[in-house]
Amino acid sequence: MSIIVTSENTFQEATTYGGLVDTLGGVAAIVLASIALSGVSQPMLGAVATIVFSVALLIQGGTMLTEYTELIFPPAAVEPTEEVMGGGGPSALFLVGAGGIVLGVPALLNIAPQTLAAAAIIAFGGAMILSSNSVWHLYRAKQALQRLEALCTRSLLGVS
Repeated sequence: MSIIVTSENTFQEATTYGGLVDTLGGVAAIVLASIALSGVSQPMLGAVATIVFSVALLIQGGTMLTEYTELIFPPAAVEPTEEVMGGGGPSALFLVGAGGIVLGVPALLNIAPQTLAAAAIIAFGGAMILSSNSVWHLYRAKQALQRLEALCTRSLLGVS
């Protein structure tokens, strides 16, 4: 009899890593923006905060996309679809994170920093709204997979 071990540790490690980066990125953006609001080098610190938050969103979106893909579509499975992937929320985070970096770099070079930072913040808000229930969908999918694995294991062992 063989035993199949799932890669739940991989999911937990990815979630922990993504959550830690989100927290650090969020705290860093708050600190930088607060310092900028006090009047210290506002355009530069605003641009840096935009880039830092963009990187956090990029990593969060990438982590969620990876978890969805590994959870729902193991190797040799079919391609993921939009409705299974949480309505596009994780991909919105990933793309807006990349776009925020694109907007933050010229702002850092003092090219219309207020306008570019404002555009990035609007995009961040939209991505956060789009992805607001993606973590819940991911959690529910993990629960369903665990229940299915438990049922399969019990049926293979002949336990009812």
